[in-house]
Amino acid sequence: MDTSHNILLSVRLMTYNHAPYIVQAMESVDRQETSFPYEVVVGDDFSTDGTTQKIESFVSKNPKAHWKLLKREKGGSYHKARQKNGRVQNFYDLLKHCQGKYIALLDGDDYWTDTNKLERQVTFLEQHPDLVGCFHNSKVVDENGTLKWEPYYLGKDGTCFDQRDSVTSLRSGYSTAALVFKREAIVPHLEDFLKIGTDFILEVLITNHGNLCFIDESMSAYRFHEGGVWQGNTQESNNYEVLKRFIFLYDHEPYRSKYNNFLWHNIVEGYEKLRNQTKDPLMRKKFDSELKKFLSFTDSRTYGYYRKRFYHALRYRLKKLRR
Repeated sequence: MDTSHNILLSVRLMTYNHAPYIVQAMESVDRQETSFPYEVVVGDDFSTDGTTQKIESFVSKNPKAHWKLLKREKGGSYHKARQKNGRVQNFYDLLKHCQGKYIALLDGDDYWTDTNKLERQVTFLEQHPDLVGCFHNSKVVDENGTLKWEPYYLGKDGTCFDQRDSVTSLRSGYSTAALVFKREAIVPHLEDFLKIGTDFILEVLITNHGNLCFIDESMSAYRFHEGGVWQGNTQESNNYEVLKRFIFLYDHEPYRSKYNNFLWHNIVEGYEKLRNQTKDPLMRKKFDSELKKFLSFTDSRTYGYYRKRFYHALRYRLKKLRR
């Protein structure tokens, strides 16, 4: 029976080389007990470790109507867009294919630990129509599923966050698998999301349409392992990624108008941190060049920044002379 027009929620299941973990992730979705129909939109980004085969095998053995596997071929339209836009294309494409009123996020190396997770979050949002989404707490496990620590997020139950909170403090500081939000909140911003799609930017975009609320119940597991996108990068690389997100917001109205001073200072401090962190002289030159382009001499803050740098350099040289 076709129930697509009645789908209340879409699960966005995003995968890439998650062969050791994908079955557990899919099982945690299949075990959800809901009073409403939902779909699971699965997008594998050309895995090379057998993830795709495990997904297809699982679906064939569990033929429920809610599984929706996106078919992708090398040389096809998705593959060409992926080559142009990078890893964000998978996230973007999955969001475009979600049809539910709400969207729940899950990556192929994480999993849900509560069979009532979707029911509880959707019920909560239906009871609070002014909210754009909600997230809950999680535990953190290693590649073997052994508990590393919990809770993932330290906060007070029932706390709500507006966009200013999302930009300045929250910054998607919870597990991806914890968030459920209204689909209509991201639809108008999909093309912006494609430019630098991350959990943080998603959060900022959807809070254009309402607040997020925290539920202090642990209902998912975030897997911390070297194969993870974030954990597998160097600290310098991750800091650069964070910096680019602030630059993206600064380059776009109305975020620059709303959060100008906060973004400006974080961008300048981000470049300074990267410059001091790197041991590669070419990278240091690159960061200096990018910062110079960012700073405008029509902005009085630029003069304050260079004055501060001059005094720091002078003090450093005086200290060396006294030794």
